[in-house]
Amino acid sequence: MTNYARIIDGVAVDVSTDPTNSFHPTIAAQFIKVPDKVSHGWRLVEGTWSAPLLQASLPVIPVQSGTLNPTPPEFLLLLTLQERVAIRAAGPTDLVIADVLRMLDDPRVTFIDLTNPSVVEAINYLTTTAPALLTAERAARVLSGLSIAA
Repeated sequence: MTNYARIIDGVAVDVSTDPTNSFHPTIAAQFIKVPDKVSHGWRLVEGTWSAPLLQASLPVIPVQSGTLNPTPPEFLLLLTLQERVAIRAAGPTDLVIADVLRMLDDPRVTFIDLTNPSVVEAINYLTTTAPALLTAERAARVLSGLSIAA
């Protein structure tokens, strides 16, 4: 199967076997053919692809309830499993959600600033979809950095 990737600063930020059916035409036009082994986060250095370095040696920092700068995984854990699945399912047909998911999946993003107006707008957008992917109460809780169990 042929593999394509959109490359930004030498990093495969989006990888697809069929970008023309998965992305807006403007974005799909940015994809280039890459080896089948290339996946999200791989780097192209002097014509050679390499997998991202494993960061298992980094210390694990416990999630702090109520943090306003969670890492992308911590941010996603502020959502319930059902909310995450519904948001991901809406991504292919909703350009706003697709954009947010791409940013969350970008390996260069190290934290989500829950006070950033763009983040607030994106979370509040999830309350306006049909059907709503978040209630207003859940959106407020996510923006406060509180998980469902906190």
